[in-house]
This record gives sequence, C-alpha cells and structure tokens, in this order.
Amino acid sequence: MREGDGDYTRDWTCLTTGSGSDDFSVWLIATCSPAVTEAQMASNGLSPRGKGTCHLLKGSEKNVSIGGVTPGMTWEQVLAKFGQPTYAADDGWYFWSTSKTIEEFSNSREQMNWTGVQLEKGKVSRLFSSQATNP
Repeated sequence: MREGDGDYTRDWTCLTTGSGSDDFSVWLIATCSPAVTEAQMASNGLSPRGKGTCHLLKGSEKNVSIGGVTPGMTWEQVLAKFGQPTYAADDGWYFWSTSKTIEEFSNSREQMNWTGVQLEKGKVSRLFSSQATNP
C-alpha cells in the first residue's frame, strides 16, 4: 500500500502470525526509498494502521522479530537483547539509538538506528526499528 505522493511517500506491507491472542502483526515500511527503512510490530488489536490487508505468515516464516524481540516478551527479556535504553518516556516507551560511521573506499557515510519498545502490563505491546544512512 502507498501513502503520500510527490517528495514524500511510504510504501508498506502488513504481515501477521495469526489471529490468536499471542499472535502479532508486522509492518515493513519503505519511506522515500526502494528499500525497507522501518519495521514495526504490535500485538493483535493494537494496529497502528486501520486499512490494508495483513498477509498470513506460515510455518517457519512466523519466526520474525526485531533484534530478537517480539510482542509479549517481558522487560527482562528485552534488556537481555538490547541492554539499557538510551531514553525512557513516561508513557511506557523505551528507546535505543545508535550512530556509526561507515568507511567505504573514499566515501564516508553516517548510519543512524532508532529502536523503540512500548510496555503494557510488563510485556512488550509495540516495537519498531528504523534506520537511516546518508548517501
């Protein structure tokens, strides 16, 4: 599905592990790019997008995560994967950010990563990860 036009567009697709209470949805998003720039996950019923179709993942395809984290995991499990957050907000969101320089031949590029996890009742309800690299 495409959102926007002209200088700002977002192409995204939705995938789901099923319709049960332990299942979740995954959104792969490409913002102004032919490549995926962001991934989002949310427990069922917490969709950030009200339109479009979610395609069912089957078998081993269901083993999706962001950095090894999925909705339903505990805070302790998140800390074991990501370490301490860079910032904690008052609304249950925790954020990690990293920046690194990539040296390629005569070109130096900067890569920034931003990951967020929201907890509800001690468990992950939503998470995302986004990456931007200058040309």
